[in-house]
Amino acid sequence: MVEEQEIVRRVEGLFALANQLEVRLAKARGQVCKLTSSLLARAFAGKLVPQNPADEPASELLNRTK
Repeated sequence: MVEEQEIVRRVEGLFALANQLEVRLAKARGQVCKLTSSLLARAFAGKLVPQNPADEPASELLNRTK
């Protein structure tokens, strides 16, 4: 009987831990989605790194690659 109670206590503790991990995982996934969107927006706006004014416009680069 005591052994069964200990097993139940431990299993309940593991379920509680699993629930906490599930919540943390959901939160992390949400942050990754926001970060990905933000990163893509900055990349397309040319704001990830300082821009060199001597660089040619992307349209000229595209024309040269055709």
